[in-house]
Amino acid sequence: MSAAEAAARERAQMQREIARQLRGWTWRKVVVYALVIVGALIVINHTLMHMGLDWMPMSQGRQDLFAGWPLGGVLVLAGFVIGGQTPSATK
Repeated sequence: MSAAEAAARERAQMQREIARQLRGWTWRKVVVYALVIVGALIVINHTLMHMGLDWMPMSQGRQDLFAGWPLGGVLVLAGFVIGGQTPSATK
């Protein structure tokens, strides 16, 4: 086998491995973006409610409990944690 054939085989193997790893990340990216976006929207909504823009049919206390800073922060952090994990290598 020539050096060119060996290099081509190595390149093909590397491309297959990259494609395999990218296929495994698709669902994770969707989950990460969804968590971060939903969390950010909750934080923005909560901030607007505290500024006096009362458009939701829910009391301020319930919003603080269910859709406040803690829930928004947890969703954003969960998205970042899931996004920061590396996929496990299976061979």
